[in-house]
Amino acid sequence: MSARAEFGPLTWEEMEQNVAGSLDTLETNARFRPADLLASPAPTVEPSEPANSTDTRGNLLRSEIKRGKEYLEQVEKELSESRRLMEQWPAYERVCGRNPLPQLIQAISTNEQIKKFLHGWLKRQEEKLEAINKELEQAGNKSDIEHPNRKGMASARRAVPISVLDQCG
Repeated sequence: MSARAEFGPLTWEEMEQNVAGSLDTLETNARFRPADLLASPAPTVEPSEPANSTDTRGNLLRSEIKRGKEYLEQVEKELSESRRLMEQWPAYERVCGRNPLPQLIQAISTNEQIKKFLHGWLKRQEEKLEAINKELEQAGNKSDIEHPNRKGMASARRAVPISVLDQCG
């Protein structure tokens, strides 16, 4: 079973309509570029307490770090698979009739650059998280001084070191 589409010649009016429609699509797509999303500031939510804002930023950073580690793991798997396939390139060329080396080398190079970036990015994010944890700890200590009878799980949770959080996740 096969699908066939038959196309006949277009008249000049039909071609002009197609071109005009394509230009409208290009204008619409030009308004929504990913670079614009990165350049515009993210919407912010004003929490009622500054500690909640810091806590929220910490939670957001933790989830971003977790996603970064997942992606790094995926990139490392792809790198090892590409290197394994590169070792078998003669067999691939014999069976498929084309040399896979250019594509494999490009994939390896790209993934190595991504891996290098992610290592640095994760380090910067973890430093930010550490600063937020210190800020929360200071806010907790300040709160304990103001309210000495109110020591509970909130203060203990804020003082958890990053290394412990990494093991939990």
